[in-house]
Formats: sequence, C-alpha cells, structure tokens
Amino acid sequence: MYDALNKGIHMAHGELIGNINTDDWYELNAVSRMVNLYHKENYDLAWSDIRIIKPSGNMIKKAHIGKLWTTSGFCHPTMFSKRSILLEFPYACCQMDDDFDMVTRAYKAGKKICLLNEVLANYNFGGMSTEKSIKKSVSRIKMKYRTYRRNDYSRFYWFYCVLIETVKFIAG
Repeated sequence: MYDALNKGIHMAHGELIGNINTDDWYELNAVSRMVNLYHKENYDLAWSDIRIIKPSGNMIKKAHIGKLWTTSGFCHPTMFSKRSILLEFPYACCQMDDDFDMVTRAYKAGKKICLLNEVLANYNFGGMSTEKSIKKSVSRIKMKYRTYRRNDYSRFYWFYCVLIETVKFIAG
C-alpha cells in the first residue's frame, strides 16, 4: 500500500495531498477546510478529528498532539500534507504504521503540524489495525515500538504501546 502511495505522490502535481483509506470518506467540506487552514497557517502536515463508525455506535477521535508524541491524536484518514514533505519523508514501506512513522520523522525534523478540531472524515472501524486477538495485539505492540525506536524515542514507549493495545483489546 505505501509503495503505491509513494508512487502516486511522485506522479501528483498538486501542492497538497490528502490520504484517505478506500472504505472511508470525507465530509463534504473536508478538502476546502484543509485548504483554508493551509492558506491561513502554511502548514507542512495537518489532520483533524475523525468519526469512527462502529456497529456498537459512532465515536469521535479528537486530533491532538500531547506532551508525549503518541498515536493517540493522529488521525491518518484526515491527514493532508504538502507534496514536498511527502517527497522529503517518503513512506518506509516496512509495516502497517508507516504513516505514523512518516509523520514522526517530519515532527522530529521540526516541520509545522497543524490540527483542526472538526470532524472531516469518517473511518470504518475494522480491518488489520483493529483485529481483536492476543496475537494481533502483540504484533501491533511490536510494530508501534519499532517505529518509536527507529525514530530514537525512549524505551519508555514500550509501556505506552502495551497500555494502548491492552485498552483497545479490553474496550474493543
């Protein structure tokens, strides 16, 4: 998947690129809202809140960046980026969270990240990132931890990865 995205980025001609999953969808004003934010802030990367569609009921995941750099406020299907940033920090094509790895590398390089606290996309809950089994949870812990370590983050993040996957496993 990320190899195809990298190829598409090379072929693109626009200044901003959005990246949404095939089974997710933007709200009607999503592109114009992110373009307006870009004109106002001249961001390198930006993302917004997202509506998570689940059989048990919808929920809103708020976009945020906390004191610790974590995946908890990153909403990939709402992300827009300058094409030049995606060329400078291409997806690694290593694992499922290469999007977070790319954003982490840009963040560490001091690129400007903006957030928009409005729901701009809808995410269908399910798929590889949400499969519920101990084996899959352990696999995601290892994957997330590799991303943190590859980007020179503290070994402390192992505890964060375990905590997040445990909560996801219990809460469903």
